Amino acid sequence: MAGGKKVIVVSARGGFYHQTPLQSMDFQENYLASFFGFLGISDIGFIRAEGASKGEEIKQQGIASAIASINDTLQKFNLV
Repeated sequence: MAGGKKVIVVSARGGFYHQTPLQSMDFQENYLASFFGFLGISDIGFIRAEGASKGEEIKQQGIASAIASINDTLQKFNLV
């Protein structure tokens, strides 16, 4: 239906899933990838701010990590 499109998902969450032992429990990104795949979109990038519920310092680290990943994600999609 929407083949050839690109999607970048920007999300924040309270816990930590990406590249941790809990990654298999990450229903959010798996669900979104499946949903967009159903629509014919397989070119999906994720920018994530994790740890938002773990105190101000950790939340700010998560935001900084998300901001730092923006350029890499844009390069992946040839948008810069």
